[in-house]
Amino acid sequence: MLDFGIAKILSGEGNKAIPALTAIGQTVGTLEFMSPEQLRGKSLDGRSDIYALGMVAYEMLTGQLPFKGAKSTTEVIQFHLQEPPPPPSSLRPDLALPTAVDEVVLKMVAKSRDARHENAAALRQHIADALASMDIAPVRREAARVIVVVGAILVVVGTAIYLLSR
Repeated sequence: MLDFGIAKILSGEGNKAIPALTAIGQTVGTLEFMSPEQLRGKSLDGRSDIYALGMVAYEMLTGQLPFKGAKSTTEVIQFHLQEPPPPPSSLRPDLALPTAVDEVVLKMVAKSRDARHENAAALRQHIADALASMDIAPVRREAARVIVVVGAILVVVGTAIYLLSR
């Protein structure tokens, strides 16, 4: 995972330096995950990586990027620069994503870097606070139910294999 836009390889074997993947003043990266400041050629910091990670989280949660309807590179760039993404829960209401999840992801992909998490520690704290605010008892009950069903299936299959191998 070296393609978050500002990733660099700083040294190689012995005294040989491996060239940086990106350079100051160049816009390099995967367009779908590039932050607005990167597209504008501005200076970058960790908040640009948080934006890229937010796009990855958005896609993992919904199965699509928030600009799925973009028909051209220009439209993708326009989205990154100006269009606020819809909450992930609005694209996948079937998942019943909690509002706290929407809030974390939307803050990660804020257009202004100053509106994003200051650093990874702030993001980690926001995630911890979001988890603490959620009622996960129903999730735990469902997980327990799934474990019981899977366990029962394993017992039945194991018994069938044992009886058939006799």
